Amino acid sequence: MLTREFGWVGLVSALMIGLGLFALGGDAVAQHTHTYWGDDACGMCHPGEYANYMRHGHAWQLVQTAGANPPPADLYPWGMPLPQLPTGATWDQVEYIVGNFKAGAGSPVFSTGYRNSNGTSGYSCGKCHTTGYNPTGHQRNHLGVEMPGATGTWALDGIQCEVCHGPKKTMSMAPVKECGECHTGGDATKRVQFNPLTGQFSAHHAQGDEFAKSPHKDRGCTLCHDPHKSVWHEDGGVLFSETLGEGHMCSQCHNKRVFGVMGDIGLECVDCHMPLVSAAGAGATHLFRINPAALAAADNTYSTSDGKTWWNVDQNGDSFLTLDLACGTCHESMSVQEMARFAPTIHRPPGLVDLTVNGGDKVAVVKRTDVVSVDFSLYADVKPKGMKADWWVMCQGPYGWSSWNGTKWVAGKRAWLKNSPLVDVPTKNVLKSKLSVLGNYTYWVCIYPTDGSQNIDSASVLVTR
Repeated sequence: MLTREFGWVGLVSALMIGLGLFALGGDAVAQHTHTYWGDDACGMCHPGEYANYMRHGHAWQLVQTAGANPPPADLYPWGMPLPQLPTGATWDQVEYIVGNFKAGAGSPVFSTGYRNSNGTSGYSCGKCHTTGYNPTGHQRNHLGVEMPGATGTWALDGIQCEVCHGPKKTMSMAPVKECGECHTGGDATKRVQFNPLTGQFSAHHAQGDEFAKSPHKDRGCTLCHDPHKSVWHEDGGVLFSETLGEGHMCSQCHNKRVFGVMGDIGLECVDCHMPLVSAAGAGATHLFRINPAALAAADNTYSTSDGKTWWNVDQNGDSFLTLDLACGTCHESMSVQEMARFAPTIHRPPGLVDLTVNGGDKVAVVKRTDVVSVDFSLYADVKPKGMKADWWVMCQGPYGWSSWNGTKWVAGKRAWLKNSPLVDVPTKNVLKSKLSVLGNYTYWVCIYPTDGSQNIDSASVLVTR
């Protein structure tokens, strides 16, 4: 892949395909051309996907430098620097760089196939970092000499298109390989390995293991990710991020907000639900669910006879984040008992009632062709259990007042419920329609409990044209 930055590679590939020149001789070349075409060839018919892929970490997971001393300074896109070599090593001893998508994160593979110059750590990552991998034998370096430290052989360097779509003879537009086959810590049961000393999920690239124990396990990775686009450098690999913001892409499916001080300071969904507690290349955890109980991570693990510590599961076989992982990364001085006291209010309004228009509190400026959604929630736990109240849901619009009676809007001011017990209302939709008359509409929810308090929230809509 040293040559993939040079323009003549694509031209040569095109000529080879057009003229049928695939029998060029030599084992390595024959293996490369007969079974696998390589990403340059895919790019001729799929230029958009190819352009996105070339900005993806997959394309740069194993780059051959072939003893170049030094490799080109612009070998990587975005000006990423070459990794530092171990003391005493030189670039003419290096065959590959493995993993350098994030600046400075790569490491060398020497021409012997070892990860270090003293020959004690072999390169065994080919199953996931190469294309056309065969676990037997040893890959040859650019001089044609076997690399004894390298486990297996492969046709192409890096994670090219045919890893997921299959080699050219059987290529499928639908993926033939799932993300979790490589994004896994390697445990057959897809358990999540945990290191209590570091407070991190410690298996290498274990997003798939975590996802398999999450509430989203039946939805698939492409629920949130575009597999052809990078999640780094704002390249659109996280779906909905352009319209909702990467930190709030969850709101595409979840009708949740962050209330109180946490909401005021701009806390985003991923700050709590995807904390950076997954090590070894994974970063943000993919468990998502948070247990609000006063439970620490060390209380939710179990050890096996092999000496490894695994993240425990609930009765459904799912795992969850504990509060010290979700909250403790910022609130280091708080105990889990204190965190548990505040956790239930994160998605609850600080008072009794909360009303939103189109998911927000600000004036919604809309057109007559826009659909307007009005929702409210009620947090009954702020009042003594069993207390009763009168419930009013009203709108002050261009033609006067109207009221919600539980099924529809009717003219005038009328109570929805009289002397009715206060109960939690997670989210109640009272309007989802177009407003055809120009003007201002103010929606109100008024709860009057028997203790004499007044609990009111409102939000407005301005229909302009």
